Amino acid sequence: MACESGQGCGAGQGCGTNACSSENLCSKDERVFPPNGKKSGVCAKCKEQPTSEDFELCCTCLHTNLISKFKTAVNQNSLVTPADHVLVAFSGGAASRVALEFLREIRLRQQTDLDASRGQGTRVFGLGVVFVDEAAAWSGPSLDLEHTIEEISSIILTESERPVPLHIAKLQDVFEAEGLRSSVGLDEDVGIRSSEEMLQELLRNVEDVTGKEDLVTYLRMQVLQKIAKEHGYTKLVLGVCSSRIAARSIAATAKGQGYSFSADIQYWDSRWPVTVVLPLRDVLARELDVYCRLANLKTVVNKNTLHGTDKSKSINELSREFVSLLQMNFL
Repeated sequence: MACESGQGCGAGQGCGTNACSSENLCSKDERVFPPNGKKSGVCAKCKEQPTSEDFELCCTCLHTNLISKFKTAVNQNSLVTPADHVLVAFSGGAASRVALEFLREIRLRQQTDLDASRGQGTRVFGLGVVFVDEAAAWSGPSLDLEHTIEEISSIILTESERPVPLHIAKLQDVFEAEGLRSSVGLDEDVGIRSSEEMLQELLRNVEDVTGKEDLVTYLRMQVLQKIAKEHGYTKLVLGVCSSRIAARSIAATAKGQGYSFSADIQYWDSRWPVTVVLPLRDVLARELDVYCRLANLKTVVNKNTLHGTDKSKSINELSREFVSLLQMNFL
């Protein structure tokens, strides 16, 4: 219960009294909220470390919280085993950045344990990263692609002891996949047209923004699967968090796609040739954003995905904005 005077209770007296001091806080409040409504700069968990004005946990406690959820999802659902060769789909955003960071932490710990046991323990899982350039789908030539790749490479290569391979692909590479042309409605006789021209022709046949976004998502998954199969990966990690799943559920309901939605949001999806896993399924997008900021984890803004379509006509974008506003105002 808040104090009637709007100030904190001094000397630990109960709420509703007049014995309040503006320099103290109500003893019944477990979490600290200053008079202006913003949370204080002290971590609500450890009560010691400073935190940002818009979040209640410090960097250390937030890291413990997030990696605990991550490890629980991985271990309880066998998402990653020592025998796996894991490919992380890296977009440059906070979700894929944290997924990569946590997988590297787990692998480093396993490697340390293996070295300590002088090779008598189980082996350590393999790890790789893939980035898909989607410029041809939205804006034609790639915008600052070389700079984007340089930034991503600087993130990937921070692990000096065991370098992580980085695979660069383009969305139009999807047409090199077996049998895909017929599955998306393109004739096998395409003459000498380039794969980029075929991609743009395919997308021109889709009039609405939502349909075009969904098609790009499908083609991106096909490219990811192609890279994973070519390089012998056994698991494909996507940075899909609970906020994104919430937006998907709203969009899927609006589009009448509820039948298959339950299978799309499981921890793992074995309907693909290379199993897709979602270790961040129980984490909020806001938590990931704040953690990247507090831990100084570098993220990359990919300008090629900032296309010029009218987002107000996209069911997917409207659903994301709705969920984002809910979390901003009520969490």
